[in-house]
Amino acid sequence: MYMSKEGLFKFAIIFILVIIYWKDPLLVQGDTSSDFLTVKLVTATYYIDATSGNDNNDGRSPGTAWKSIARVNRSGFNPGDSILFKRGEIWPEGSGLIPSSSGSAGKLITFGSYGSGDLPIIKAPSGTIYYVYNTVNQKHHLKFSQIRFDGGRGQFSHSGIILGVMNDSYELEFSDCEFVNSPVVATASGIYLDSTHNGDANILITRNSFDHTETAIYNQSTSGVTITHNTITNSTSGICAGAYTSRPVNNITVSHNDVSGWGSGVAGTKHAIWVYLYSAPIGAGDNYIIADNYAHNPTGEWDAIELTWNTKPAHITIARNRVTHNGQALTDGFGIVVNLLRGGQAEVYSNSVYDTPFVGIFQVGGSANIYRNRIKNCGYSANTYWSSGIGVGSSNSEAADVNGSNIYYNIVDSCHRSISMLGEGPFSKVRNVHVYNNVFYNPAEYNARLTKYCENILFKNNIFYSNSKPHEQIDARSRKGFVSDHNCFFNDYAAAFTWGEVKCDFSDWKKVSGQDLHSLGADPRFVNAPQGNFHLRKDSPCREAGTSMEAKEDYYGKPVPAGQAPDIGVAGVKAPK
Repeated sequence: MYMSKEGLFKFAIIFILVIIYWKDPLLVQGDTSSDFLTVKLVTATYYIDATSGNDNNDGRSPGTAWKSIARVNRSGFNPGDSILFKRGEIWPEGSGLIPSSSGSAGKLITFGSYGSGDLPIIKAPSGTIYYVYNTVNQKHHLKFSQIRFDGGRGQFSHSGIILGVMNDSYELEFSDCEFVNSPVVATASGIYLDSTHNGDANILITRNSFDHTETAIYNQSTSGVTITHNTITNSTSGICAGAYTSRPVNNITVSHNDVSGWGSGVAGTKHAIWVYLYSAPIGAGDNYIIADNYAHNPTGEWDAIELTWNTKPAHITIARNRVTHNGQALTDGFGIVVNLLRGGQAEVYSNSVYDTPFVGIFQVGGSANIYRNRIKNCGYSANTYWSSGIGVGSSNSEAADVNGSNIYYNIVDSCHRSISMLGEGPFSKVRNVHVYNNVFYNPAEYNARLTKYCENILFKNNIFYSNSKPHEQIDARSRKGFVSDHNCFFNDYAAAFTWGEVKCDFSDWKKVSGQDLHSLGADPRFVNAPQGNFHLRKDSPCREAGTSMEAKEDYYGKPVPAGQAPDIGVAGVKAPK
C-alpha cells in the first residue's frame, strides 16, 4: 500500500499522540476544526501526602496523592508543573529532594505546599551522612515555596548543607520557606550557592526564615543573586555573599534582611552580612549592593556588616542599613567594615550604627565616599586605638593604603573617639582624605587623631564638640600635607590640640600649626543635641561660616549652600513647620 509523505507524517503524529494519550490523557487536546490534532502540554499539579499517599497512585489529586519524595525524584515534570507537599506532614527519608526536570522562561516548576496548618517538613534523616541533603544540580527555572527544610541539628554529623545549588543551575527562586537546624559544623548552611552558570544565574532568595543554620545563606561562586526580605535568627553567620573563585562574580544584591543573634557557633566567620571576593580577576565585583538591612542583638563578638575584597572591585554600595546593639556588653565587634585590600571604590551612606564595641564604620584600603551616616555610642570597649565612631586605615601587615576618600555630612555622637586616621606603616598609609561638614559630638576621649603615616588630610566645616574636659579636639601626630580650617571647636583647654609632639590650646594651635585661621572657638548652638537634633539655631555662629566643598546636599538632602556661604556642620537652620 502506497502512502504519501504527507500521509506518513500524519500517521507519525497520530501514533505519537496515541502514546502520549495512553500515558496521560490530559496532555492531549483535540482540535476538530483542523486537519491535524494540536498538541498542547497542559501544566499539571502533583500532590504528595506522607500519611495517606501511595506511590502507585497517579498523584494528580489530594485523594490520589503520592507518598514519598523518592517518587518525586524519579518522576519527570513539564514546565509550569507544581509539586505540592501536604501541610502538617513530615518526610524524614531518602536522599532529600532532588529535582529531575527543568522549567522554562515564564513557566517555573514549583515545589510548594497545599492544605492548611504548619508547613510541610522535609527533614534530614537521622544516622545518615550527606554533603548536600536537598540538591538542585544542573537544573533551571525552578521555584521552592512554603516548605520547611530541617537539617536535623543534633541528630547526626555531616557537612550540613540543607539545600545546595550546584554546577550549571540558574533561574531559581526560594521564597516563603523555612530553613532550620543545620548540623553544628563549620561548613553547615541553609542555602548554599555554587552555580557555575556563565553569566548571571538569576537566583532570588526572598521572604524566607532561617534559624540555627550556622551560615544561613552562603554564596560560593554565583553571579546574579538577589537576597532580600529574609529573617535570620540564631545563626553563627547570617549571609555570606561573594566568591572564593577565579571567575568574576557580579550583580549581588543583599537588601531588606533582618539578622539577629549571630556570632556564636563554629562557622569560620561570624557576621550578620559578609560580602567578599577572593582570587577573582582584577575588576571583578561589579554592582554589589548591601542596602536597607537590619543587623541587631548579636550573641558573639564579630562584625555586623563587612565587605572584604582581595581584588579591585567596582560599584560597591552600602546604604541605609541599621546596626544596633552590635556587641553590647561584649569586647569585640565592628559595625560596618569596608575592607578594600587591593583598592577600589565604595559608596557608604545613610547607615545608622549604634552600640558597637570597636568601630562604627571602618574603612581598610581603597577609596570610599562615607556620608550621611549616623554613628552613636561606638568604641565603648576602649581597649585599642581602633575604638571610635569612624576609623580609616589598617595595620602595616595588611598592606592596604587608603587613598582618596571623602568623609562628609556624618553625625558621630558620643563615641569613645570620633574619628581615627590610622596609617600604621609605610605599606599602610592614609592619604588624600577629605573630612568635611561632619559633627563630632561629645567623645569620651578625643575627636580626631592622625597617626604617623597619614598624608594630605583635610578637615573643613566640621563641628568638634566636647561637653567636658579634658578631651582632645585634634591630635595631628602626622603633619605632612595636613590642612584644617573653617571648623568650629567647642570646649577649649590647655592640651586640646597636638601638633606633632606639641600640646596646646586653640590659640597656640593656630600659631604653632598655622591651621584653623578662619575657624571658630564657640558654642555652635545646636537645636537639641542631646536628643539628636544637630540643626543650627538662628543665632548660631556656624551659619554661613564655612567654605565651599564638593558635596551639593547636606545631611538631610537639602541643597547647599542654603545662604550666601555654606554652613559649618551637617545642617543649617531647620525650617519651621
